[in-house]
Amino acid sequence: MLSSRTFRYLLNLILLVGGIILVTGMARANKSTAQSSANTANDSVTYVFSEEITHFFPAVADIMEEDTVRTIVVDEAGKMLGYLLYTSPYTDDVEGYNGSTPVAIAFDTEDRIIGTMLLPNDETPSFARRVERAGLYDSWNGLTAEEALTLEVDGVSGATYTSEAVILCVQKRLEIYLGQKKNQKADIWGLVRTGGSIGVIGLALLCYFFPSKARPYRLYLLALSIVFLGFLQGSFLSIEGTYHWLAIGFPITIQWLLIGLFVLAVILPLITNKPFYCTWVCPFGAAQELMGKITKRKLRIPQRWYKALTLIRPYLLVLIVVLLLLGFVGDLSQWEPFTAFIFRSATIWVLVLAGLMLLASIFVNHPWCRFFCPTGQLLENVRKCSPRNLRRAEAHQ
Repeated sequence: MLSSRTFRYLLNLILLVGGIILVTGMARANKSTAQSSANTANDSVTYVFSEEITHFFPAVADIMEEDTVRTIVVDEAGKMLGYLLYTSPYTDDVEGYNGSTPVAIAFDTEDRIIGTMLLPNDETPSFARRVERAGLYDSWNGLTAEEALTLEVDGVSGATYTSEAVILCVQKRLEIYLGQKKNQKADIWGLVRTGGSIGVIGLALLCYFFPSKARPYRLYLLALSIVFLGFLQGSFLSIEGTYHWLAIGFPITIQWLLIGLFVLAVILPLITNKPFYCTWVCPFGAAQELMGKITKRKLRIPQRWYKALTLIRPYLLVLIVVLLLLGFVGDLSQWEPFTAFIFRSATIWVLVLAGLMLLASIFVNHPWCRFFCPTGQLLENVRKCSPRNLRRAEAHQ
């Protein structure tokens, strides 16, 4: 006969694994459907031209493939208007924040670039909009392919992963087109951001395994987490990122640091039955904790209100899962305040949500973490699947 503790453990395990399998299946089905729709549209390109073609060449009447190297665009009289270079499939291994970033590069009849355009992708919409508003796609305008390849283009602050992926796609496609390699300069600032982030995670691991000695370094860890993982690197776990990983796989080449952090956030609680990411790493949790130190006087929440508030987080996660299974994906970054660190790309809603939670944390300890965070709830469900919990349940039989 199963004890109530054992039953709850097994139920949590079944729901967690089952939910992941269902969401993964639905995410990949949605991805496959979107790709099929895109392929169908491309098959009928003679009659309905794709957006990038009509954007750069409004007078298009037909297109011609030239040994799959260039897509030549002509008008009704058969006169060449220009041509396009597509980065896909040549750069499909280049990934931004949530997957590949295919780009179209448009040239005029004098072999000069008239613009670039990001094609359908899985990037966070706010990041893609930030890149467009920053004018990145016009960076190579007026240049020949040779000149564009030698141009040093900086990434866009607030959309680093997306912009750097776009730049790399353009460079790689031009390299293939011209048959020559671009001389790469060392990215010193990128090395500083990455090195600092690795240092923060390393310090968090030391504090995790030696908590009794961690107190003197707690404030430093909180501040460094906010600076490096939050503002400089934009490396934080989220429901949106997890969903995209389930849909398209893990983009290890570009997000190896964040994926490594995700592995630690899952594996360590399973082994030790103690939370890692939420307690020691999360930059938004660190920001709330620092705000909470403004005053020691906290609001006393009545017990029945406290119980009601603690129900919001698990039910919010369930709501998100149900919406995903029903096909209502939308922009998942709007469900959490984390993109506020990338404030140039964040929406007004996210900035307001983050501001309200930080203000509330002055009077209530970690309000977002304790009552609302779906990512925290997901990691908590993982922790509850630790074999140590099963052993404890069996010991109480």
